[in-house]
Amino acid sequence: IGRNIQSLVDMKEEVSLEAGLNLILEECQHLMETDIKVPKVRFGKTELEMPIVTIGCMRFQQQWGRKIECMDQVYSDCQENLVEILRRAILKYGINHIETAWGYGSSQLQLGVALKQMMLNGEIK
Repeated sequence: IGRNIQSLVDMKEEVSLEAGLNLILEECQHLMETDIKVPKVRFGKTELEMPIVTIGCMRFQQQWGRKIECMDQVYSDCQENLVEILRRAILKYGINHIETAWGYGSSQLQLGVALKQMMLNGEIK
């Protein structure tokens, strides 16, 4: 586990591209089936423990720009997907650092609603 693309490129004489991609898929499936948590490290000189992987939200938005101003404009399947990603990242893998920015379209609006929903459901504190 932990194979990267470079290791597959290095194995190109021994393993076909299809076989190499199948190895990656098998490893991803294995990771999904385990209770592995993302390691955390101390944040600077603080006592805060931060995961070494963050949840990047640039692609969470339904649409770029300021066209979406309320949740009535967000498709339910788009929001449900965002909530499922958050559940997996936070609850299964222990990732609690969320990166977002004003320029990420409707992602901040959608995140706020999703996190509030998860808090009210008792999934997160």
